[in-house]
Amino acid sequence: MLVRDLMVREVKTIGPDASLAVAAGIMRDHHIGCLPVLEGERLVGMITDRDIAIRGVAEGLDPYRAAVREVMSTEAITCSVEATVEQARELMETNLIKHLPVLDEAGRLVGVLAMRDITGQFAKFKPHQVTFYRKVAGSSGQMRNVEVTRIYLSPAINKDEAVATALAKFEEDRGLSSWDQGADSYELEEGS
Repeated sequence: MLVRDLMVREVKTIGPDASLAVAAGIMRDHHIGCLPVLEGERLVGMITDRDIAIRGVAEGLDPYRAAVREVMSTEAITCSVEATVEQARELMETNLIKHLPVLDEAGRLVGVLAMRDITGQFAKFKPHQVTFYRKVAGSSGQMRNVEVTRIYLSPAINKDEAVATALAKFEEDRGLSSWDQGADSYELEEGS
């Protein structure tokens, strides 16, 4: 499954010179926690409700006078509309972010992908999820399963194809000839 299949296309944005109060109002009115910051058609950053609270209000900035550019993150982590959902998930987990701006081939913002969309909490459909585990001895000597990774796949494919695809992806990502060289077991949670 590709990012373009899950991303939200109708994205609210804001300019870098808008006030923090305007940004907070847009977030409140549209029940969202972040806004891509655009200068013309170019993505120049991201601002979150946390940025407004921690970098703005808590630092004594007047939300009616302070501009978005004063508290926004300027190093926006992005992904391509053609990236896989698994690549996007790994990018979000690595960078500890919940929202990922999606760019087209020309570098224009075409959507936003949220971690909740990937995990299926609020998505229109829930992807298949294959979780790989490795057995590890705990401090008491008890063996327990520890998650190695999760792979998300389109619910449009049947469960047997989902498992075969996940096994192949796991092997490819880790350079293994067999999935059981990197994990002891796996579990399929079927999508819908």
